[in-house]
Amino acid sequence: MVDRLKPRTRGSLGLVQQQERYILLDQNHWIYLAKAFHGAPLRQEHLETMLLLERAVDDGSVILPISAIHLIELMKAESPGRRTRLAAVFDRFCTSHFVAPWWAVAPVEIQNAVVHAYSGGSLAAARNVFGTGFLFAFGAKAAKHPENDAISPRGLTFGEFAALPGRILDVVSAYSERARARQNQSIAEMNRGDATSIDSYRRTSRRSTTDALRQAKFARYTFDFQEELKSALSVVQVSLADFLSSGARFLTEFWRTVPSLYSDCELTLYRNRQWSRQVDPNDFADIGHLVIGVPYCSVVVVERFWERALEETLLASHFQTTVCRGLEGLAALL
Repeated sequence: MVDRLKPRTRGSLGLVQQQERYILLDQNHWIYLAKAFHGAPLRQEHLETMLLLERAVDDGSVILPISAIHLIELMKAESPGRRTRLAAVFDRFCTSHFVAPWWAVAPVEIQNAVVHAYSGGSLAAARNVFGTGFLFAFGAKAAKHPENDAISPRGLTFGEFAALPGRILDVVSAYSERARARQNQSIAEMNRGDATSIDSYRRTSRRSTTDALRQAKFARYTFDFQEELKSALSVVQVSLADFLSSGARFLTEFWRTVPSLYSDCELTLYRNRQWSRQVDPNDFADIGHLVIGVPYCSVVVVERFWERALEETLLASHFQTTVCRGLEGLAALL
């Protein structure tokens, strides 16, 4: 395994040293991995990468976590066979390692950023980013879903069942077609509506500078996460009013130390400034992967557009994350 996959310290952010063996694949590259695993590789190089990943996962030198977004995208496939084949590859390669939902990670990052801002010292990394069991990917509230009893076998709670390895295939099999179709329709409508709204917004703000738009994003985070800010600030005995009165420069530097939100800001601004490209409803899933993957994984494997975005926004160098375009690029790191 090359050095970049070994434990290191995040230089730009000053994050405390932590073990980093995580590789995040976006959904398309999981699909390519599945094709190779099931004997129909899109490219011959994918078969080589698949075999190398299989060996690395088995010896524990790398971890390929998946998120709730991966599972939601999985359920979009209309073919039951396709869902089953991809679920089997998820089970084989993620080995029950999952990424926490963004809404669970961001408050911890904000708390760490507040302590760093007012107490000094190294910026601590969020410790709740990775865990085991598919329930971890959805958060504690998912355990109370009314359909869980139908999924859990007799004698096990849903939490106990979710923590067992190889459960993704079981969940896919137990999910009703009606519920799957309803979920897909709801998500598609929401994403289309958001894409339309963003296209309208970026047209009206086209003459604004990137710095002005960045300040607007940071102001929005301050509003949206004010309860989390109040909670974190109370620990260091600072009021929200005092925090807000610290000035634009302080607030800019503060939000730059909240890894997932800073990543969201830069990727969103980059996407919105590509005038020849319409906002794609699939962008929300792609950004959802990257806001956690880039700050916390050693390697992310993405499509060309997002590879360019991570390079041009300097996020890849900021977080010292290796960006690969395609499985063939990943093989050189294994």
